[in-house]
Formats: sequence, structure tokens, C-alpha cells
Amino acid sequence: MTKTVKRELAKVTIADLSNFDESELTYKIPKYNKFKYEVNKCYLIQLDDFIVHPYDMTLANNYNNGSVPNYNYYYVEVMRVVGKMIRVSGIAYDINRNENINSIWEGWLPVDNIHVIERR
Repeated sequence: MTKTVKRELAKVTIADLSNFDESELTYKIPKYNKFKYEVNKCYLIQLDDFIVHPYDMTLANNYNNGSVPNYNYYYVEVMRVVGKMIRVSGIAYDINRNENINSIWEGWLPVDNIHVIERR
């Protein structure tokens, strides 16, 4: 393998490059399937901490009129998908007691900072 190929492969961040075959000098790279949100479908999601406890208010101010979700877990319905952002309407969820909390939030969320626990 040439130095140029090694350098370029070192830049890859999405694909799993651990499947290198020394005998054939080839990588077997499985297809990367990113999760796709569907409009009018419901999901139980976990939000990254920086969305619930933002260190700056850019997301809240630019997309949600200063509104920040108060909980890490929400049962949401996807209202709209635009690029890497989704608009959701949801109710807070207590993951330990498996029940809804009486707190509703609606706004835009970045898909890279959402973890889907289950689709309902």
C-alpha cells in the first residue's frame, strides 16, 4: 500500500476500516446505513446533555425561539425533516419508571445529537 493511500484512508471517519486483508491488500468496507426519521412517526429518544444543558444558546435562539428541552428523554412525533434537523413535538419521558412526564416540548433538534431508543 502506498503512503498516499495510507494517508487518505487515515482521514476516513465513517466507515469501519478494521477489515483489512493483508494477503489481498484490500479493505472490506460494509455499507454505512444512517438512521432515517420519518414524518408522522413516533420515537422514544434520548437527547445529548448539551441540548438539555446548553453551554451556549445558539441552537435554542436560532431554531427554537430560546426554548430548551428540560429532560433528556422524550416520546416524540416527527413533524418535519430538513437536512440534519428534525422538528418534533413530544412529551417528556421517565425512562426509569417507563411513564410520561407532564411536560411538553416542541422544536428543532439536530439528528446527530439524538439517540433513538425505540420506534413506536
